[in-house]
Amino acid sequence: MAFCKNCGTQLAEGAAFCPSCGTPAPAPNVEGAAVVPEPPAAPVEVPAQPVPVPPVAPPAAYPPPAAPPGPGFAPPQPPAYPPAAYAQAAVPPKKGGKGAITAIVVLVIVAALAAGGWFLWKYLEKRAVEKRATAQAEVVADFIVAMTTEDVDLLLDTVSEDLEDAVKDVLGDAEPLDDYDIDQKWDDGVLVLTMVDSDDWEQRAEIEADGDEKKAEVTVKFFYDDDEDSDKTDVVVELEGDRWIVTEIDGDSIEDLFVWEDDFGDYDEDAYYDEGDDEYADTENGAYEDACQANMRVIEGAVQQYLAADPSHTVDDVWGWLEEGNPLIDEGYLMEVPYCPSDEYDTPYWIYEDATTDCPAYVHEYYGN
Repeated sequence: MAFCKNCGTQLAEGAAFCPSCGTPAPAPNVEGAAVVPEPPAAPVEVPAQPVPVPPVAPPAAYPPPAAPPGPGFAPPQPPAYPPAAYAQAAVPPKKGGKGAITAIVVLVIVAALAAGGWFLWKYLEKRAVEKRATAQAEVVADFIVAMTTEDVDLLLDTVSEDLEDAVKDVLGDAEPLDDYDIDQKWDDGVLVLTMVDSDDWEQRAEIEADGDEKKAEVTVKFFYDDDEDSDKTDVVVELEGDRWIVTEIDGDSIEDLFVWEDDFGDYDEDAYYDEGDDEYADTENGAYEDACQANMRVIEGAVQQYLAADPSHTVDDVWGWLEEGNPLIDEGYLMEVPYCPSDEYDTPYWIYEDATTDCPAYVHEYYGN
């Protein structure tokens, strides 16, 4: 089998030329004859053949052109919103909704922290009010104890530092009375102060403060022995530095209890009287002092009569405030409770352990001086 030496096309047996490129076919080899190689033929350029394109059949018929639109024709408008399927396809798929869940969790945590902070603030505010109310009630209790037992040092802890000299001038250096059994306890926000003297005479004070800042009102209810009726007293306390002090009692300044002397023995009558009041016109000539000193003599005389009436009677029986409950009043040694005419507060006389008494208003000298 022979092939074209130029293009490699298979040649039919006996063909003289290549059917593809026209190159002469090699001569057949005669058996026994010498084969003489022919020089290679020069390459023949074959022009590129165009690629046949199948014809496209024309359409059987073209549709007739559309008629022009008539008057008032409006071309169809696209829908305002794309179809659901189209809109769905336009939205990228969500990534599991983790962002929304995270936002909700953050909001819940922030809300919980805010609520917890509010409740904590209200709790701390309530505790601050309770702490102030406790301190306010305790300073009033100390004031009552100090006034009852004549404890100067304790009293100075409950009033302004500006009153130190005045308090010492009034109470002097007297030792505090030690025959009182004093008890304090809290009962549902109320401080209950109980004082029982050596004669088992009981005085109870229920003290309740409002806990306001800087200036507060304190209500005190006094009960005596088993009496269910109480005497109500309104006390005002104020913050002086870092401690609470008593400043008012029933609307009267606490200063009036102690600051009524200009100099030792020369009292300022304006602290007790309305200037120009006819009721006190005789004060200047000593009529009230004479009356007060007469009361002192009568009281001390009644004490001596009581002691002489029965060997078992002692000064301890009548020692203290001369008021209802004192044997001098209850047993008729005195017809009524005497008061100093200069004292608008009607403070009872006080009987001392040596069976003497003194002006309860501290404005008149002792008759024996």
